[in-house]
Amino acid sequence: MRITGPGRVGALRVDVAWQSPSSDINVYLLNPRGEEVAHCGASAGGTQASVLLSAANVASGVYTVVTIFRLTAGDRLTGVVKYPGRALATSVTDLDRNGCPTLT
Repeated sequence: MRITGPGRVGALRVDVAWQSPSSDINVYLLNPRGEEVAHCGASAGGTQASVLLSAANVASGVYTVVTIFRLTAGDRLTGVVKYPGRALATSVTDLDRNGCPTLT
């Protein structure tokens, strides 16, 4: 996702969900320099994972959400990226060729 403007106007949150508790999902948020700034490893047994980056740590630039997953057959991974005043619902079929949504 791309955050334009000064940044630091609010927290950045990524929520990922799936249906089967036997699926295993890990979510990572990378800052514009490609450094991991937040992660959540949701092992089998859960159906959601979230990462949150506080407003003080949000800068302008392109953020990357990386999901590493092992889905149970027929399961579907969906997500929502939230930044003040904007929300973008996504599913794995809606993401760009790099696997990232874009906020402008």
